[in-house]
Amino acid sequence: MASSKGGLRLVGSDKGAAAHTVAADAAPAAAAPAEDPDKLDPNPPALDKFGNPRIKTERVENVMGSQAGAGSGDFHMYRHHRRTEMLRVERMERQAGVDDEDDAHAARVEAKRKECEDRTARNAAKRRKKKENKAKRDAVYQGTGGAAPLPSDGSFLARAKAQLAAEELKDASS
Repeated sequence: MASSKGGLRLVGSDKGAAAHTVAADAAPAAAAPAEDPDKLDPNPPALDKFGNPRIKTERVENVMGSQAGAGSGDFHMYRHHRRTEMLRVERMERQAGVDDEDDAHAARVEAKRKECEDRTARNAAKRRKKKENKAKRDAVYQGTGGAAPLPSDGSFLARAKAQLAAEELKDASS
């Protein structure tokens, strides 16, 4: 592609070198001095039949001249290029919509997973607390964790009546 200075604009090499301009009337440079073989590029650029590096240029489509009138096929070319561009934009928008839906779905799944984990942790804590309280209660009733008001030796009713009678005598004497 011609640059504003009348030369060719070269596309950078595979290594990502910046594009540069070569003047149209510039003569090929003299052979560069030989470099150290260890520092040579393992993938040298392709050479043309004269031994110069091949020039990579950008392809320009739909080039129209600067004439006042357009040819009979120009409208059809324009319509084809416009249609392909519209399809490309539509495809990109559709893909962006799909990506947005995927992101929203992933966020919903993650929120639901976190909610379920929190609920499971709360329920596990409740079960653990209930189990600890039952262990304490059993320890109290078995006599290992404190004194139970009435031992469970099968004479609960007789002992309860005796305890109530003792309390009534104590209240009556006071």
